[in-house]
Amino acid sequence: MKILFVNNLPLADSESGVYTTNLAKDLTDNGHECAILFPENTVKYKKYGDIKLFPVFFKDEEEIEDQVEFNFPCFSTHPRSHYNFMDMSRKDKNEYLEVFFRSIYKAIYEFEPDIIHGQNLWVLSGISSTISDIHRLPVIVTSHGSDMISINNEHRRNIEWGTVWAHEAYDYASKVIATSEDNLKLLEDEFGQDDKVVLILDDDNVKEVEDIYKKTLGITEKTNKRKQ
Repeated sequence: MKILFVNNLPLADSESGVYTTNLAKDLTDNGHECAILFPENTVKYKKYGDIKLFPVFFKDEEEIEDQVEFNFPCFSTHPRSHYNFMDMSRKDKNEYLEVFFRSIYKAIYEFEPDIIHGQNLWVLSGISSTISDIHRLPVIVTSHGSDMISINNEHRRNIEWGTVWAHEAYDYASKVIATSEDNLKLLEDEFGQDDKVVLILDDDNVKEVEDIYKKTLGITEKTNKRKQ
């Protein structure tokens, strides 16, 4: 299988980044091909062996060609950015959408994934779902909890930007992975109860996630090929 991961934050110093890189490394060890698309603000980001990386550059201390002219937004804060999704201007939101629509299209074209695994029910998973619908690609999303907190923050502020994209991702996703009991409850409160959500608590989750990919793609263990 070829799996394209889409992250809202850099791979270093974030829960979702660590989750993604560990999962991608384990899947690569199991013989799959993995790629990760993620925001960055330095060209000195860490590489991970055979995993193909698609950084989308944002502005911080370095001048990087074609960088977005603001730092990458976060759910709360990050060691290299304090720009919160809740504080984004309309102009920055539009630029954010534009650059990630282009970048995700490019990654799909170059990597040709079998499946996309988005991190957090938020804007990038929503964009991935919109593009995947056109390309008939399945999407899996892991909710890490920060997304649900941000959705509730938007509700309190009468904002619907990230929430709309979150619902786009949830509606399209084949499966949504909750990483804690508390997160599962928040998902049910926002999206209702159905069999789309699966709870996977263990950090050593490669086998369970791999099984979700295979069931989504219709791959059987005996043939290791998709059902026709």
